[in-house]
Amino acid sequence: MPLSQVLIDGEDWEAVSSGHNFTDGLCTDAEGNLYFADVKGGMAIYKVDLDGNKTDFIPEVTGISGLQWGADGRLYACVARGQRVVSFSKKGEMKELATEVRPNDLVVTHDGNMYFTMTSTSEIRRIDPQGEMTVVDTGTVKKPNGITLSPDQSTLAVSDHGGKFVSVFQIGEDGTLNSPQAYMEMRTPVVDPEIAKGDGMATDAHGRWYVTTAVGLQMYDPTGRLGGVIAKPKDESIVSVCFAGPNHEYLYIACGDTVYRRKTQTKGALFFQEPHKRLKYEPKKSAAAKKKSDGPPIYANHFDIGGNAFDPVEKANDCYEFRDDSLAFYIDDLKIPTEKGVTLRFSALAKKGNLNLEKHKDVGLLQVDVYDAESISRVIYQPSFKANKEWQQLSIPIQLERDSGKIIIYNKWNLAPIFIDNVEIIAGS
Repeated sequence: MPLSQVLIDGEDWEAVSSGHNFTDGLCTDAEGNLYFADVKGGMAIYKVDLDGNKTDFIPEVTGISGLQWGADGRLYACVARGQRVVSFSKKGEMKELATEVRPNDLVVTHDGNMYFTMTSTSEIRRIDPQGEMTVVDTGTVKKPNGITLSPDQSTLAVSDHGGKFVSVFQIGEDGTLNSPQAYMEMRTPVVDPEIAKGDGMATDAHGRWYVTTAVGLQMYDPTGRLGGVIAKPKDESIVSVCFAGPNHEYLYIACGDTVYRRKTQTKGALFFQEPHKRLKYEPKKSAAAKKKSDGPPIYANHFDIGGNAFDPVEKANDCYEFRDDSLAFYIDDLKIPTEKGVTLRFSALAKKGNLNLEKHKDVGLLQVDVYDAESISRVIYQPSFKANKEWQQLSIPIQLERDSGKIIIYNKWNLAPIFIDNVEIIAGS
């Protein structure tokens, strides 16, 4: 997913609000209004409406470093200078949620779980809907800073201000964090190749991740592959990012004393709205596998084919069509016996489109990435096939060093669309 799918030719950064000290804490509401703070010199939480008018939304509030609206209609805030986490009603009435903490940034799920980063102590904490605070991770991220969710709200992503990776966690049904993984490798400055200064994060409706860093605003596809770096409007730190404005199609950033925006081809994921739900998948087993009862269970918690979180996909004639480096399907939290493995089997068909088949003999190319649950290493398998032939059945053996992981398959060529059908996982490889 390159930047050309997000940025618009001729559209550049434009200043929205300037003359501040250190802007931070960008967030939006359902209408697309922008909210932000000046963490060092501001005396209010500011609001910029759809017409570009800036007002003091909540006056006499200082030291805000993170803001997010919740599904309950309250505005949640990290008060870094005051060492507390609070929430505000739309009338400005404040409720204290946690004290004697050093919060940096936060995100709130639709079901009311609030996660916030504690950069100085390497912690991620959670405040549940009942108001109880717990430490849900310590030490996975050296200096946890920015924080965001996947569009289906099953995955939490946290940037590292003291390293070069963005880590992700699976969110359990009880709100705990599981299966931590260094998922996105951020580009770093030449002068400091091990520290990207990962800061504020955002997610768009298609599952792309955005993270502010020392070298610019870095964009990643849903699987953590770098799509490109968007240059900063000026040579100052960018620390916060969100989608706001009409239809939430504008990308906003906090850059030093100024908030900027630019129009995009996408729109932001809104976590106070009902999340996209992934399809549950129960794999089919061969007759031989059904007779065996020993060994760990074989299942995949999450299975997406043409899911709402990814693009561009359309279903036609009871099968799925994938174009232009798009995600074909995604199997997450796959549990397999380490010593036996599984076989991923599916049917695929490539269409020739307007291609000259004398020049392009093989037009179908799929990339299969197999990720270990605790590693960013990948195994790549690339089957290619002829155009306009019969449906082909592909069988790919999957073996992991650990007992869980994920499988992601893409259409890797722009030459022709590929159709996918009849996906199943069979015990044994």
